[in-house]
Amino acid sequence: MKIAKKYEDINWKQCELELFKLQSEILKAFRIENTKNVLKAQYSLTRNFVAKAPAVRKVTTNKRKKYLQY
Repeated sequence: MKIAKKYEDINWKQCELELFKLQSEILKAFRIENTKNVLKAQYSLTRNFVAKAPAVRKVTTNKRKKYLQY
């Protein structure tokens, strides 16, 4: 995926699709008990733009309830 210059230019659908592929890669390696490939896939997931962008989006658009005051 090409890294967007602006936040508004991010293709969120493509981002989510590639994120799913990375997560699936981890699951496949885990199921065949290949620890080396699991660690490789986790490393690439944590450093990949397609994983970071949706995480930032989720945090910045969070409409949580106000804290209860005691």
